[in-house]
Amino acid sequence: MVLMQTLAALGLRTADQAATSEIGPGLTAFAIVVLLAIATFLLLRSMFHHLRKVPPTFDAEPTAETAPDGENAAGENAGEGRVGDGGSHPNVG
Repeated sequence: MVLMQTLAALGLRTADQAATSEIGPGLTAFAIVVLLAIATFLLLRSMFHHLRKVPPTFDAEPTAETAPDGENAAGENAGEGRVGDGGSHPNVG
């Protein structure tokens, strides 16, 4: 009896009370599911739009910006100064 009063004071229900309850997910849950479905559709549509712009292969061909010896158009070494490439970096001691 004390347990039932404590649960009632806390706003909790016992298994018997929960089984007879008429509470369902409601309109708010339905609206959230619909919004998630719309957001997923728009995200997929955007992704497919961007995937159409991707070239079919990613072959490493020299471009006008990169000279064959590894220097870029400004004459700087392309691999120098990048973090994580194992090369020299001004902040690495």
